[in-house]
Amino acid sequence: MGVLITNIAPTPGMRSAADHAGTYTWPVNGQGFPKIQLVTVSDLLSGKRPQMPPTLTPYIAAKRLKPPRSDQTSLDLNPADG
Repeated sequence: MGVLITNIAPTPGMRSAADHAGTYTWPVNGQGFPKIQLVTVSDLLSGKRPQMPPTLTPYIAAKRLKPPRSDQTSLDLNPADG
């Protein structure tokens, strides 16, 4: 996928090339997204964003497990303080 950010409106040739690039199918849910998207700086400043797959996926959002507590005592690196 790619996003071309332009300062001016895209030309008809640019739109044609983006339209013919096809779509990317996100494997998690089969949703399609344009492979090439054209966005102007004006669009970005007005809040329009490119269509992108969600950044959170089930395996990234999983909770971390805490390691089991160990009964091993720590090493005393400075025995003179003891």
